[in-house]
Amino acid sequence: IVIIIFLLLISTSASIDNTTCGETKDCLFSPPGCTPSTCAYFLSLTSEDEWTIFEVSTTNVSRKTNYLAVGMSDDDAMGEEPVTFCFFPESGAPSVNVGYNNGKSNTVADDSLKPLLTKNVELLHAEKTDNTLICSFRQRIQPSEEHEMLPDLSKKYTVLMARGAAKSPTHLGIHGLTPNLADFPFISPSSINLTHFYSSAPSTTLPSMEAESTTDASTSSSSPSPSSTAPSGLFDFSKESRLFMIRIHGILMIIPWLFLIPSAIFSARYLRNEWRLYSPGGIKIWFHIHRSLNWISLLFLVVATLLVLMAKDFLWKGPWPGKPKGKQASPGSIHSLLGAVSLVCTLLQIAFALVRPSPDSKIRPYFNGIHRVVGLVSLIFAIPTTLIASFYFLKYWNDQSTAFLLTIASTLLIGLAFILFEVVRRYKQKRELEEIEMDGGKTAIRVESQLENILTKLVFILFCLSSCALIALIVLNLIA
Repeated sequence: IVIIIFLLLISTSASIDNTTCGETKDCLFSPPGCTPSTCAYFLSLTSEDEWTIFEVSTTNVSRKTNYLAVGMSDDDAMGEEPVTFCFFPESGAPSVNVGYNNGKSNTVADDSLKPLLTKNVELLHAEKTDNTLICSFRQRIQPSEEHEMLPDLSKKYTVLMARGAAKSPTHLGIHGLTPNLADFPFISPSSINLTHFYSSAPSTTLPSMEAESTTDASTSSSSPSPSSTAPSGLFDFSKESRLFMIRIHGILMIIPWLFLIPSAIFSARYLRNEWRLYSPGGIKIWFHIHRSLNWISLLFLVVATLLVLMAKDFLWKGPWPGKPKGKQASPGSIHSLLGAVSLVCTLLQIAFALVRPSPDSKIRPYFNGIHRVVGLVSLIFAIPTTLIASFYFLKYWNDQSTAFLLTIASTLLIGLAFILFEVVRRYKQKRELEEIEMDGGKTAIRVESQLENILTKLVFILFCLSSCALIALIVLNLIA
């Protein structure tokens, strides 16, 4: 009898009641239709007095998994959000702590913030079995003082849940970064009113929301709710539409910056002496290539910019006075800033081209210098912008690690092409002038080198083919 009672107590303590989901508390299920004992991730929310109570669990965990975290994000991407997590040490009692995500890194509250933590977060229950992590804690709706690690729970947030291995409560290990991994985080399909079920105020019944482990959702009632995937924001776009627009934005940015614009730069610098016998419309072929690629790039960049602005309701996501310190230098903020600089430089290039002085003008050399510098600056700022997107913006990629490696490969390819072009160019210049002594003096005789011309064209063609192949793989990673 004692053994039976003991087993019943274990069974009771290691479970979460989901029978009142939609009646007295909001619930998130991943995958749809699961129960707390089988869900990859489960979360319930209810509020009373000055607190919101979180019940969170995860199953099918590995032996090394020892933390379970809940993040409250202003958007639908990981990074720049406060996190509350439960830590389960191998020996000793579980604990609760808070932190803040800066891209893929996490800053955890240290001992100096312990008094603040004690006032705002309280662990109610936590336990770990061979297969499951369960944690229940309450967090103050309005923090006792403003801090980036303590969100205002009266606002709506996209809820993130993650699990992983940590060496200590102050050093969280990184979780899965690709959707096919078991430890890949859960992202709620839409922003959620965390205090919807508040015991001190009347509320209408809200159906529980079931969500998949990424961003798809299904709701089980015709009544509207804060947790639905209904369109919101300045534009009447659904969450799925905004996600699609941002992916297309990425594609339209990657193609110009990793292929079209570098090719335009290479054509202007290294192809001027190629195909000199052909001038369609009285214009040299290199200039046809240079101008055409730049105009196509401009079209792609403008459309891409409009798409992301519409997806973000024309809200500036870069650094701004008054923005929380943790978000000023976040990956998303830096991405926005660098991208804006690149776009402005590109627009300046087009403006300069429209007022280009004639070849015999005295100011033409100054124009050429400014034109080259601004073009180079735009590319220099654009490359880290694409690297940030491929490294930090997890949810948009099918396989983020592969996307990052492909972006690095494309960047290295641009650098390698530049080096090869310069080697051929320097060698060609050395061969073109041969000095011979004639009548006691020196005369420079230009010697045409067909080999160097062929090599220049070959490097350009190989760059174009290789770049297109890499970009095709990156695009497939975005849309797969």
